[in-house]
Amino acid sequence: MTSYASWAEARGATLDGERVLDFGDAAAEAAALREGAALWGRAGWELLWLRGGDRLAFLHKYITQDVAELQPGQSTYGCCLTVKGTLVGELTLHVDADAALAVVPPGGAEPLLAHLGKFALFDDASLERADDLALLSVWGPGAAAALEQVLGVTPPAAGANLRATHGEHSLLIARDDPAGVPGYDLAVPSAALASLADALAAAATPVGERAIERLRVEQGWPLFGVDMSEKTIPTEAGLKERAVSFSKGCYLGQEVVVRIEHRGHVNRSLVGVRLPADAGPAPLAAFLGAKQVGEVTTIADVAGGSAGIGILHRKATEPGTTVHLGAPDGPEATVCALPLA
Repeated sequence: MTSYASWAEARGATLDGERVLDFGDAAAEAAALREGAALWGRAGWELLWLRGGDRLAFLHKYITQDVAELQPGQSTYGCCLTVKGTLVGELTLHVDADAALAVVPPGGAEPLLAHLGKFALFDDASLERADDLALLSVWGPGAAAALEQVLGVTPPAAGANLRATHGEHSLLIARDDPAGVPGYDLAVPSAALASLADALAAAATPVGERAIERLRVEQGWPLFGVDMSEKTIPTEAGLKERAVSFSKGCYLGQEVVVRIEHRGHVNRSLVGVRLPADAGPAPLAAFLGAKQVGEVTTIADVAGGSAGIGILHRKATEPGTTVHLGAPDGPEATVCALPLA
């Protein structure tokens, strides 16, 4: 069974362990994401099956999104919270015929398994790793055409998923656009990973993490475990519109989220920063005067130089504000709005 990293290495990719950094031209790969069709092998991303007759009713009590009445073929994104309203994790949920598949960022599965497992004792619901599946994505304005060419199906609309086949293998295709470009995620049996990647690479440009990081920074797409932590409230990370239903019933952490909505502001917010190329690798503490006001957690080369994203105190979130990185007298960075112009 070929791993995605092995597949990519055979195509000349630069690797960092299992992470595929680029295929030789990160700028061209970034252009494919914005202007064409790009193939992203999501090494490290985790997949979980939610099973049992009560699976959606159970999850509904512990997630910010309204999932109780979702039907097979529907998808959504939400966050699981502590009673204090801070993140346990984030997941994109795809409802299948007799189960639901959750897509979780690298390192995010274990906290969710531990958290939700505590509450599943009295419901017909179980959460387990989908270790037999791998995740590929085809993103960009040309992504739908690429999938039609390779798989012969019309890709699903936003908030939807469908089943397709590749050879003898069944795979789930879901629409997900967290980074401002059309995106389709494919959960595929690991045994079919290499052959499907071969087929998709004929219609879409393979891209590595450097191009994805650039897109994340440009669009302001934060990830749990990188830009968000167990101390983050979803509203602080700009997730309210994408992740939170204000019309559903009670869920763990709801009181804090609703109180913030009524109050009208949070003390910290996700922002972009323009910074010098030699500022150093992320994460970097951000200072306003002598006081630390947050961290810049992801940095990438973007059009016009180097930029990053991070969650900063509201005293430092006004576009044009100058902060110093690493120390009160460290390199200067300028706060800017997201998405980046």
